[in-house]
Amino acid sequence: MYRGQPVPTSVHDIKRAKVSDGKSVRVTVPENTEVVANQFYLLDGFLGASTVSVKTEEGETAEVILTIERAEYETDQIDPTQEFTIGTPIYWNEENKCLTETSTEVFAGLVTAPKDANNVIWFLLNGSGAPGGSGGERGPEGPQGPAGEDGFPTEQQWNDLVDRVAALEEN
Repeated sequence: MYRGQPVPTSVHDIKRAKVSDGKSVRVTVPENTEVVANQFYLLDGFLGASTVSVKTEEGETAEVILTIERAEYETDQIDPTQEFTIGTPIYWNEENKCLTETSTEVFAGLVTAPKDANNVIWFLLNGSGAPGGSGGERGPEGPQGPAGEDGFPTEQQWNDLVDRVAALEEN
């Protein structure tokens, strides 16, 4: 342990190096695909916002970094015919490349600021894209797993979040 620092520090001999905090992931863009920076995509099973723009032609692929951090995001990439009120569970519509209130296999998160006049919402992205996260096949009840031991919220935690968001809407 090092002494004399504001916070005592211990050194551990780790055999493998950490490569990421899990806030982004490198994914493959398939051929004949255009990816626009700051738009959401489902690539390699991960739902997240692209950090760069890329366009691939026939027979070529590319790599992009998707931001998949469990955080609050703003987007107009929604189905404008739907309500998107606070606390609404939202899903990824792969066919239309947008967020929707209609249940699909990919639960994206919860609306935290309702749709405005410009069809923009704020939402809490469900997570890292790991099984049960943003790319998983789970619903707003949260990923399955004993008491959230898998690192994702339990059904009760998601319900509590929905209640807290609804309370914000009332104020």
